[in-house]
Amino acid sequence: LQALAFASKNWGNGILHLTTRQDIQIHRVKIEDTIEVVDYLKKFNLSPRGGGGNTVRNIISCPFSGICNKEVFNIRGYAVALTEHLLRQESSYTMPRKFKIAFSGCSDDCAGVGINDLGFLAREKDGKKGFKVFVAGGMGANPKVGLLLADFIPEEDMGYCVQAVKNVFYKKGDRKDKRHNRLSFLVQDTLGLNEFKKLHEE
Repeated sequence: LQALAFASKNWGNGILHLTTRQDIQIHRVKIEDTIEVVDYLKKFNLSPRGGGGNTVRNIISCPFSGICNKEVFNIRGYAVALTEHLLRQESSYTMPRKFKIAFSGCSDDCAGVGINDLGFLAREKDGKKGFKVFVAGGMGANPKVGLLLADFIPEEDMGYCVQAVKNVFYKKGDRKDKRHNRLSFLVQDTLGLNEFKKLHEE
C-alpha cells in the first residue's frame, strides 16, 4: 500500500482508485512515465495486468467460495486458473473494451454473474460439475441483464467457452464508438443472441 501511495503521489494525481473488482488504479499517469511506474511497482510484486483499459479485467468469484453451505461446488479455483490463463494472452490487452467475467457457486449469486460480460453459475447435471452460462450483462450508463448462453456446460468446457466468447468480441466488437463498444451492445443490440451463439459455436 505504501508503494502504491508513493507511485500515485509521484506519477499520478495522488489518489488511489479502488474498483469493484479489487483493482487499485493510479490515474493521470503521463505516458512517458509509464515504464518507470511499472518498473517501480514490479519491485513490490505488483502488476498492472488486468487493472484497467480495454483488457480482460480481474475475474471475480463469490467471496464465500469454499465456505458457503449452499454452494454446488467451490468455484474459486476456476476464477484463479482462468485469470492466470487469460492474462498470459497478448490479445487480452487489446480488446475492443473491458471484458468482465464472474463465477458464483450457488443461486444466491453473490458475484452477480448476470451483470457481467460473461457469467458462470455452478450447476450439477447427472452427477457432473458444470455451469449455467450468461453473456452480455453489464452495469454503467446502459445496464443490461445477461442473456442465457448455455443452460449447462461441463466444467472441462469452461475454458473453451470463455475463449470462444472472447474471440467473437475481439473480432466483432466496435472499436470506434467507446459509448457503444461493450459486449452487451454487440450481443443485445448489434448481432442478436442467436447470431452471437452461432459465431460462438463456430
